[in-house]
This record gives sequence, C-alpha cells and structure tokens, in this order.
Amino acid sequence: QGRSDRARVPHGALHVDDFDDYQRDVDAYLQPLATDRPRLAVAYSMGGLILLHTLLRGERPARPRVDAAVLISPMWRFRTTTPEFVVGAVARVAVSTGHATSWAAGEQWIDPHDCTLESNMAVDDTDAFERWQQLRLPRPDELVTGSTWGWSRAAVTAMRKLRRHDLAALSIPITVLSSATDRSVDPREHVRFVDRLPRAELLRFSGRHDLLAEGGGVGDAVADTVMDRLDRLIERP
Repeated sequence: QGRSDRARVPHGALHVDDFDDYQRDVDAYLQPLATDRPRLAVAYSMGGLILLHTLLRGERPARPRVDAAVLISPMWRFRTTTPEFVVGAVARVAVSTGHATSWAAGEQWIDPHDCTLESNMAVDDTDAFERWQQLRLPRPDELVTGSTWGWSRAAVTAMRKLRRHDLAALSIPITVLSSATDRSVDPREHVRFVDRLPRAELLRFSGRHDLLAEGGGVGDAVADTVMDRLDRLIERP
C-alpha cells in the first residue's frame, strides 16, 4: 500500500473516495484464482471491514469464494473520544467544501525518526518496536502515517453500512483476534460482531493494533492461530 500512487494527497496520507475501490482490489486478486482447494482469507485492520463487505454483497459482481476467515484487529469502529456521528458529519462537510484530499483533524506526516515506543499505535513491546522501526526508517517515502478527510468519510460510511447488514447470512467460520488495549479500533465492536455472526469466535491478545507484529510471544501466537485455522480447513471432510 505504501507504494501506491498518492500524487493527489500530501506525502504519507492515506486516501480513498469510496471503500468500493478497495473491494475492487480484492476482486481483482481473488477472482482469477480458479481452484477447488480450501480458501482461508486473513485480513488485518480495515481489511476486516473490506472483506466482510465483499462476502456479504450479492452475486453481482460475483462474490469471491472464501471458506473461512481470520480477522486481525478488524476496523469496525474507531477508538476515539469523539462520537462517530461527529467524525462523519465533519468529514462530510470537509469533503463537500473541497478538502477531501487534505489531512483530517489530528492526522499528519510523522517522520519515523520522531516515532517512539509510547507514541506508536502498532506495538507496545520494545523488541517489536525496534524491528518495526528497522523496516520503516530506510523507507520514509513508502510510509503512511495518517488519513485524509476523504478517507475518514469513506471509512465511517463503510462501517455504518456493515453494521446494518444481516450478518447471520455469513455462515463461514470466522476467527476474530482482538486486543483490549488497541489504540486504533474499538474492541467492544469485536464483541458485538462476534455475537451477531453465526460461526464466529473471539480470541483476545495483549498488545496494540498490529498483533501479528507484536512481541512477547503475541505475534507468534497470532501466526500459530492462522496456521491452525488453515489446518482445520484443509482437514475438513
């Protein structure tokens, strides 16, 4: 994602006009994969939002086949002290007044050299943070550190739309990995969604948002969970 064209927006800004753009990316990748082998989808953060929308839509365009899913810190509601309806309303006004590609309030470019263990949103383990920084420091041109008003409006719209869906229609096994100390998404929404999904389970981990990159054995446990769900899928008669 960091290498995507961002000529329209400030350096380091995440932007999209509509989350349908992301769903078209999913289609472009999954539809050509013609195979009868079991298919496990692993989605992280806003990927968990995009994937459920993709699987819940009708057959036009054809819905890609997914037999089970693991969702890591899925973004179904922001974790913020500002009510979501306020975020959505302000974002709509900003977009309508020509500021769709400007930084949203509180969002900005953050030089990786200025990022600290305490300020980062991804991990809370010292060793994990150092590994994370080793990936980021040599590639400042590829980093995304915040979002635009357009992305904020599109995200709130997509989250609200997903909550209105009849989730009972999604009958595949779904494993949701969540952390109570996630700084990006509201973990309470994970509980609500798992209660509404017919074949879902909720697994809790310690750490911040990027559980797969987290240290202290958390990332390894997350990877083991993914592989276990894949093994279950392969072994299913």
